[in-house]
Amino acid sequence: MEKIKTFIVDDVLSNRDRLKELLVAYCPLVEVCGSANSVASAVELIGAHKPDLVFLDVELPDGSGFDILQFFQPVPFRVIFFTGHLEYAFQAIKFHAADYLLKPVVPKELIEAVDLAARQILDGNYSKKLESTRQQIIYPDKLIIPDSGGFQAVDDNEIIMFEADGNYTHLYLTGNRKMTCCRILKDFHELLKGRGHFIRSHKSYIVNLNHVKSYSHQGIIKLTEGLTANLGNTYREDFLVHFLIKKKDFH
Repeated sequence: MEKIKTFIVDDVLSNRDRLKELLVAYCPLVEVCGSANSVASAVELIGAHKPDLVFLDVELPDGSGFDILQFFQPVPFRVIFFTGHLEYAFQAIKFHAADYLLKPVVPKELIEAVDLAARQILDGNYSKKLESTRQQIIYPDKLIIPDSGGFQAVDDNEIIMFEADGNYTHLYLTGNRKMTCCRILKDFHELLKGRGHFIRSHKSYIVNLNHVKSYSHQGIIKLTEGLTANLGNTYREDFLVHFLIKKKDFH
Protein backbone atom coordinates (compact mmCIF):
# COMPACT_ATOMS: atom_id res chain seq x y z
CA MET A 1 0.00 0.00 0.00
CA GLU A 2 1.22 3.51 -0.80
CA LYS A 3 2.76 5.42 2.09
CA ILE A 4 0.87 8.33 3.67
CA LYS A 5 3.08 11.41 3.38
CA THR A 6 2.81 13.12 6.73
CA PHE A 7 3.89 16.52 8.05
CA ILE A 8 4.15 17.60 11.71
CA VAL A 9 3.59 21.16 12.98
CA ASP A 10 4.51 21.87 16.62
CA ASP A 11 6.62 24.63 18.14
CA VAL A 12 8.29 22.25 20.64
CA LEU A 13 11.08 20.11 19.18
CA SER A 14 10.65 17.31 21.73
CA ASN A 15 6.95 17.04 20.82
CA ARG A 16 7.79 16.74 17.13
CA ASP A 17 10.47 14.13 17.79
CA ARG A 18 8.20 12.12 20.11
CA LEU A 19 5.33 12.09 17.62
CA LYS A 20 7.68 11.01 14.83
CA GLU A 21 8.97 8.16 17.04
CA LEU A 22 5.42 6.99 17.74
CA LEU A 23 4.47 7.13 14.07
CA VAL A 24 7.53 5.06 13.09
CA ALA A 25 6.82 2.53 15.83
CA TYR A 26 3.05 2.16 15.49
CA CYS A 27 1.97 3.48 12.08
CA PRO A 28 4.01 1.74 9.34
CA LEU A 29 1.90 3.26 6.55
CA VAL A 30 3.03 6.74 7.56
CA GLU A 31 6.12 8.42 6.10
CA VAL A 32 7.08 11.67 7.85
CA CYS A 33 8.21 14.01 5.09
CA GLY A 34 8.93 17.09 7.20
CA SER A 35 8.07 19.28 10.16
CA ALA A 36 7.74 22.95 11.14
CA ASN A 37 7.59 25.04 14.31
CA SER A 38 5.58 28.08 13.16
CA VAL A 39 2.78 29.21 10.87
CA ALA A 40 5.18 30.84 8.43
CA SER A 41 7.50 27.86 8.06
CA ALA A 42 4.60 25.40 7.94
CA VAL A 43 2.92 27.23 5.06
CA GLU A 44 6.13 27.22 3.04
CA LEU A 45 7.11 23.61 3.73
CA ILE A 46 3.63 22.09 3.42
CA GLY A 47 3.35 23.79 0.04
CA ALA A 48 6.66 22.25 -0.99
CA HIS A 49 6.12 18.72 0.38
CA LYS A 50 2.39 18.39 -0.47
CA PRO A 51 1.60 15.90 2.32
CA ASP A 52 -1.47 13.68 2.53
CA LEU A 53 -1.79 14.16 6.30
CA VAL A 54 -0.80 17.00 8.64
CA PHE A 55 -0.56 16.85 12.43
CA LEU A 56 -1.35 20.40 13.48
CA ASP A 57 -0.73 21.99 16.87
CA VAL A 58 -3.53 24.38 17.81
CA GLU A 59 -1.37 27.13 19.34
CA LEU A 60 1.84 28.35 17.69
CA PRO A 61 4.17 31.30 18.43
CA ASP A 62 3.03 33.33 15.42
CA GLY A 63 -0.61 32.29 15.30
CA SER A 64 -2.60 29.07 15.33
CA GLY A 65 -2.87 25.91 13.32
CA PHE A 66 -6.05 27.34 11.83
CA ASP A 67 -4.10 30.23 10.33
CA ILE A 68 -2.14 27.67 8.31
CA LEU A 69 -5.31 26.24 6.84
CA GLN A 70 -6.27 29.66 5.49
CA PHE A 71 -3.46 29.33 2.95
CA PHE A 72 -4.84 26.07 1.55
CA GLN A 73 -8.40 26.39 0.28
CA PRO A 74 -9.88 23.94 -0.24
CA VAL A 75 -7.66 22.00 2.16
CA PRO A 76 -5.90 19.30 0.07
CA PHE A 77 -4.81 17.11 3.01
CA ARG A 78 -6.27 15.44 6.07
CA VAL A 79 -5.71 17.17 9.41
CA ILE A 80 -5.27 15.74 12.88
CA PHE A 81 -5.19 18.49 15.50
CA PHE A 82 -3.30 17.89 18.69
CA THR A 83 -3.10 20.03 21.81
CA GLY A 84 -2.16 19.77 25.46
CA HIS A 85 -4.24 22.69 26.71
CA LEU A 86 -6.74 25.23 25.40
CA GLU A 87 -9.69 23.29 26.75
CA TYR A 88 -12.16 25.37 24.76
CA ALA A 89 -10.29 24.67 21.54
CA PHE A 90 -10.45 20.97 22.31
CA GLN A 91 -14.22 21.13 22.87
CA ALA A 92 -14.71 23.05 19.62
CA ILE A 93 -12.66 20.55 17.63
CA LYS A 94 -14.56 17.67 19.19
CA PHE A 95 -17.94 19.27 18.54
CA HIS A 96 -17.27 19.85 14.87
CA ALA A 97 -16.02 16.28 14.45
CA ALA A 98 -12.54 17.14 13.23
CA ASP A 99 -9.83 14.63 14.09
CA TYR A 100 -7.88 15.44 17.25
CA LEU A 101 -5.44 14.04 19.79
CA LEU A 102 -4.61 15.27 23.26
CA LYS A 103 -0.99 15.60 24.40
CA PRO A 104 0.81 13.55 25.53
CA VAL A 105 -0.19 11.41 22.56
CA VAL A 106 -1.27 7.87 23.46
CA PRO A 107 -0.24 5.17 20.92
CA LYS A 108 -3.70 3.56 20.79
CA GLU A 109 -5.40 6.89 20.02
CA LEU A 110 -2.71 7.74 17.48
CA ILE A 111 -3.25 4.46 15.63
CA GLU A 112 -7.01 5.01 15.55
CA ALA A 113 -6.65 8.59 14.27
CA VAL A 114 -4.22 7.60 11.51
CA ASP A 115 -6.35 4.62 10.48
CA LEU A 116 -9.39 6.89 10.23
CA ALA A 117 -7.46 9.45 8.16
CA ALA A 118 -6.23 6.69 5.84
CA ARG A 119 -9.78 5.48 5.20
CA GLN A 120 -11.34 8.87 4.62
CA ILE A 121 -11.47 10.54 1.22
CA LEU A 122 -11.41 14.31 0.96
CA ASP A 123 -14.71 15.77 -0.15
CA GLY A 124 -16.29 19.17 -0.46
CA ASN A 125 -17.52 19.12 3.13
CA TYR A 126 -14.09 18.61 4.66
CA SER A 127 -12.93 22.22 4.23
CA LYS A 128 -16.30 23.40 5.56
CA LYS A 129 -15.86 21.26 8.67
CA LEU A 130 -12.38 22.67 9.31
CA GLU A 131 -13.60 26.22 8.71
CA SER A 132 -16.49 25.85 11.15
CA THR A 133 -14.04 24.57 13.77
CA ARG A 134 -11.77 27.57 13.12
CA GLN A 135 -14.67 30.01 13.42
CA GLN A 136 -15.78 28.43 16.72
CA ILE A 137 -12.37 29.07 18.24
CA ILE A 138 -11.91 32.56 16.79
CA TYR A 139 -15.35 33.68 17.99
CA PRO A 140 -15.91 32.00 21.38
CA ASP A 141 -18.95 34.21 22.09
CA LYS A 142 -20.75 32.69 19.12
CA LEU A 143 -22.03 29.20 18.47
CA ILE A 144 -21.12 27.85 15.05
CA ILE A 145 -23.90 25.56 13.85
CA PRO A 146 -23.15 23.30 10.86
CA ASP A 147 -25.81 23.14 8.17
CA SER A 148 -26.15 21.85 4.62
CA GLY A 149 -24.59 24.99 3.18
CA GLY A 150 -21.67 25.20 5.63
CA PHE A 151 -22.44 26.80 8.99
CA GLN A 152 -24.31 29.59 10.72
CA ALA A 153 -22.83 31.79 13.47
CA VAL A 154 -25.25 32.52 16.31
CA ASP A 155 -24.58 34.98 19.16
CA ASP A 156 -24.90 33.49 22.63
CA ASN A 157 -27.46 36.07 23.67
CA GLU A 158 -29.73 35.03 20.79
CA ILE A 159 -30.07 31.50 22.14
CA ILE A 160 -32.94 30.99 24.58
CA MET A 161 -32.75 27.23 25.01
CA PHE A 162 -31.78 23.87 23.51
CA GLU A 163 -34.16 20.92 23.35
CA ALA A 164 -33.18 17.31 22.68
CA ASP A 165 -35.00 15.32 20.01
CA GLY A 166 -33.28 11.96 19.63
CA ASN A 167 -30.13 12.43 17.53
CA TYR A 168 -31.13 16.04 16.82
CA THR A 169 -31.16 19.20 18.93
CA HIS A 170 -33.52 22.13 18.45
CA LEU A 171 -32.21 25.63 19.17
CA TYR A 172 -34.80 28.25 20.07
CA LEU A 173 -33.63 31.76 19.25
CA THR A 174 -34.86 35.29 19.84
CA GLY A 175 -37.32 36.57 17.27
CA ASN A 176 -39.32 33.31 17.43
CA ARG A 177 -36.67 31.54 15.36
CA LYS A 178 -35.79 27.87 15.54
CA MET A 179 -32.85 25.88 14.20
CA THR A 180 -32.32 22.11 14.18
CA CYS A 181 -28.87 20.55 14.28
CA CYS A 182 -27.93 16.91 13.74
CA ARG A 183 -26.06 16.71 17.05
CA ILE A 184 -27.18 15.27 20.37
CA LEU A 185 -27.78 17.56 23.33
CA LYS A 186 -24.80 16.12 25.20
CA ASP A 187 -22.48 17.49 22.48
CA PHE A 188 -23.80 21.00 23.07
CA HIS A 189 -23.48 20.52 26.84
CA GLU A 190 -19.79 19.66 26.42
CA LEU A 191 -19.14 22.55 24.03
CA LEU A 192 -20.82 25.09 26.33
CA LYS A 193 -18.76 24.20 29.41
CA GLY A 194 -17.27 27.40 30.76
CA ARG A 195 -20.11 29.58 29.51
CA GLY A 196 -21.81 30.16 32.84
CA HIS A 197 -25.04 31.53 31.43
CA PHE A 198 -25.93 28.16 29.88
CA ILE A 199 -27.00 25.39 32.23
CA ARG A 200 -28.44 21.92 31.84
CA SER A 201 -31.88 21.93 33.46
CA HIS A 202 -33.12 18.52 32.38
CA LYS A 203 -31.96 15.53 30.35
CA SER A 204 -33.75 17.15 27.42
CA TYR A 205 -33.01 20.85 28.00
CA ILE A 206 -30.22 23.41 28.25
CA VAL A 207 -31.39 26.95 29.07
CA ASN A 208 -29.81 30.39 28.83
CA LEU A 209 -30.07 31.87 32.33
CA ASN A 210 -30.26 35.36 30.85
CA HIS A 211 -33.62 34.44 29.31
CA VAL A 212 -35.22 32.91 32.43
CA LYS A 213 -38.34 34.76 33.59
CA SER A 214 -39.67 32.51 36.34
CA TYR A 215 -39.67 29.03 37.87
CA SER A 216 -42.43 27.02 39.50
CA HIS A 217 -42.08 24.27 42.08
CA GLN A 218 -43.79 22.00 39.57
CA GLY A 219 -40.49 22.01 37.68
CA ILE A 220 -41.41 24.43 34.90
CA ILE A 221 -39.00 27.16 33.79
CA LYS A 222 -40.60 30.06 31.94
CA LEU A 223 -38.34 31.77 29.42
CA THR A 224 -38.63 34.78 27.16
CA GLU A 225 -40.84 34.66 24.07
CA GLY A 226 -43.30 32.30 25.77
CA LEU A 227 -40.97 29.30 25.84
CA THR A 228 -40.84 26.78 28.68
CA ALA A 229 -38.37 24.10 29.75
CA ASN A 230 -38.45 21.38 32.37
CA LEU A 231 -36.27 21.35 35.48
CA GLY A 232 -35.31 17.85 36.54
CA ASN A 233 -34.51 16.94 40.14
CA THR A 234 -30.91 16.06 39.21
CA TYR A 235 -30.29 19.60 37.97
CA ARG A 236 -32.51 21.53 40.35
CA GLU A 237 -29.95 22.64 42.92
CA ASP A 238 -27.41 23.83 40.35
CA PHE A 239 -30.11 25.82 38.58
CA LEU A 240 -31.59 27.51 41.64
CA VAL A 241 -28.32 28.61 43.21
CA HIS A 242 -27.80 30.89 40.21
CA PHE A 243 -30.73 32.89 41.52
CA LEU A 244 -29.36 32.96 45.10
CA ILE A 245 -31.98 30.47 46.28
CA LYS A 246 -30.49 28.41 49.09
CA LYS A 247 -30.92 24.68 49.44
CA LYS A 248 -33.22 25.08 52.47
CA ASP A 249 -35.60 27.11 50.28
CA PHE A 250 -35.89 24.45 47.57
CA HIS A 251 -38.99 22.82 49.04
